[in-house]
Amino acid sequence: MNKPITSLFSLFLLVSTSVVYGEETYRMSQLVERDGFYYKKFSDDVFTGTVKSKYDQGRIQNGLKVDYWVRYHKNGQLRDKGSWIEGWKDGEWVHYSISTLEEANKALAECVNGALEEMERLQKVNKEIARAAEVMAQISKTLE
Repeated sequence: MNKPITSLFSLFLLVSTSVVYGEETYRMSQLVERDGFYYKKFSDDVFTGTVKSKYDQGRIQNGLKVDYWVRYHKNGQLRDKGSWIEGWKDGEWVHYSISTLEEANKALAECVNGALEEMERLQKVNKEIARAAEVMAQISKTLE
């Protein structure tokens, strides 16, 4: 099967399963994994639904990966694809690597830049927390 037809078929499978099951669609970043099961963040109920994000496409039922999944590298190239049954990989999985050193370096740079941006964001949050602590200390002194 050629690439466009395979991509269209994968998209059709994802859309049709979410329509058939009446499930919501989430990104993996909206889920957490605990003890091998997936949950919506800030919830104790196991997740059932479709996952569709930039890097992951598939379905989770009763907290476990099921059916056909596709994952992508940060640079958008296909990473792997295969099927899951009740949280276990099933059958043949196809894995793809980043094809050139230049692409690998670009993917690494994207990861490093993302980490640096997150570090800067966390430093700002820490400064805001420190400022809030100073204000709380001043309020506490005035209340004494």
